[in-house]
Amino acid sequence: MTDGRYSFTTEFLPAVSAAFRAAQTHPELGWTDHLYPGSGFNLGREFPSEHALTAGKLSYPAASADSLAHYLTTAVPAALFANAMTGVASRHKALTLVPWSAADVVDTNPWPSHKTYRVGLAEDQGYDRVTIDPLAGVTSLEAAYRRAAAFGATGIDRTYLAWAILLANADAASTSAEPMESWVSHAGSVDLQTRCEAQARWRDLLSQIQIDTKLVPTVTVIDIITRANPFILPWAEEWLVAHGLHFLTFDRTDEQGYPIPQRVDVGWGQRPEYMHAESIDDKGYYSGTRLWFYDAESMPALPAILRDQEVANLVLQTTSLTATAAKSPEFTWCPVGASDSHVLVQEVATGRWRAVQLF
Repeated sequence: MTDGRYSFTTEFLPAVSAAFRAAQTHPELGWTDHLYPGSGFNLGREFPSEHALTAGKLSYPAASADSLAHYLTTAVPAALFANAMTGVASRHKALTLVPWSAADVVDTNPWPSHKTYRVGLAEDQGYDRVTIDPLAGVTSLEAAYRRAAAFGATGIDRTYLAWAILLANADAASTSAEPMESWVSHAGSVDLQTRCEAQARWRDLLSQIQIDTKLVPTVTVIDIITRANPFILPWAEEWLVAHGLHFLTFDRTDEQGYPIPQRVDVGWGQRPEYMHAESIDDKGYYSGTRLWFYDAESMPALPAILRDQEVANLVLQTTSLTATAAKSPEFTWCPVGASDSHVLVQEVATGRWRAVQLF
């Protein structure tokens, strides 16, 4: 069907009618839901079937000369979509990640929880810094390859990064340390003896593979560190900052009371908890709603890495809400005037229109 400028399927008008009827008979939804790793999020209740509708992504309609959805958005306030996305995200007992560049979305829609943190951001804004170890939780080479892919590594870089991740976890297990601590000892230590001892442990692990399996690893420790460092460096620096690394200076005087050069000691802050592991059950979801602001430029892989660590997460941006690594359909938002929460959504892959009461 067409009105001369905008074309739409025969499903459009019945969907509009269903949205208006639902707005009268079902004014609000009152429950919360879990977000499972790998699944989509609960977009809302579809009408007239009243079945839950699962989405992998909800997007603001792109500007297009023949986009009916985009045309209808011109009749509503621009903040309406941000309100809708924030509402859907905050109803999930899950982790919502917000790039700092999109922080205004949350500023205009206060988050209904005090569990708000930051990752990779110099700006304080009163939010505690959360500690991330992106290497943790890997015990096999196959899992290491998946984690390396989550970092964004491809080709031969993925190979070296996978070995770095696997060896860091194995070394950490044998020394009662953290995987990132193992990495920093290998790649970042300025003390030659410490670095040599750490690298010797990695070489011993490679030798153990050869002894136990009769297979010769195809990589060397030096090559692993060199090729993996560009991927891990931003995370290592964030790890050091989150652990409270600082210098302590002490004023000193000689026996006559004259000042002499200060003594400088290196200190650590209180050892932080790993916030993303707190209150997560064995199904990979939170017991409550949480929000993390993060630096998407220095840590673009954060959503994928958390997902690989079995932490389900949503990414809230100015024009979309996405369940990381979900296979569920993508929908486009379309307000029709029924109410702020009773809208139409169009499935991107099929073009099908549905009336939905947003979650």
